[in-house]
Amino acid sequence: LYWQVRTVAGGDVDEAQDDLIARYSLRQLRATLRTDMTKLKRRQMRRENRAVFGTVQGGHLKDDIFLHMNLNEIRRDFREGRFINRDTNNAKFAGPVYNLIIEKESPTGGPGEVVERVRAYAKQLSINPVTEDPLAVGFVRVPVDQPFRMEVPFAIINAEKCSSLKNGYLLRLIKCLHIRVNPYTKPPECCWVDLENRKYGTLAAGEVILPPGCDLLQDPAIKVLKLGRKV
Repeated sequence: LYWQVRTVAGGDVDEAQDDLIARYSLRQLRATLRTDMTKLKRRQMRRENRAVFGTVQGGHLKDDIFLHMNLNEIRRDFREGRFINRDTNNAKFAGPVYNLIIEKESPTGGPGEVVERVRAYAKQLSINPVTEDPLAVGFVRVPVDQPFRMEVPFAIINAEKCSSLKNGYLLRLIKCLHIRVNPYTKPPECCWVDLENRKYGTLAAGEVILPPGCDLLQDPAIKVLKLGRKV
């Protein structure tokens, strides 16, 4: 499986496996193992806006991995729209697939020894509803050689070629689509709805353009977008 760093003769990292993880991930994120950290220290790090805490689940390992990451990295991805709201009633968001580099904590404060490298899907991000800062991230291991399920938003293309929009409007009926990413496929940041020459009406999930190597997991007849006429 191409989700974990392995050490080869001489103590070197298997660069071929690292390359696969990087190639089939969207972004790189460094994280530090959370070991022997008291609740008081975690609260202090949150209060000082230094860290977001996270957990990595899945894979053949029995135990979860507990991490902390730089707040600015996760906050930037969230504010740049790389996370989508999974539940309109709660501040729960799903994000991209990361090349997650896990390090031991360094006594000097710099980069530590890399202990594992994981292709991980940020399945759930919790947000402070007042400050809108990330609180915690739940990651799931997604091996390169196995399919996995994820949620992605859809983007509008060729809106300038849609004459109906001159006197019309767009209404998104759902926030995201559930798709399957097949083995050895780079996860998408989004899928696309093509408005070229579209008339008034609704567009179904089956009409959404998916990237190569991805399959729709929802009913293709479900309505995702409405192109309406202004009154």
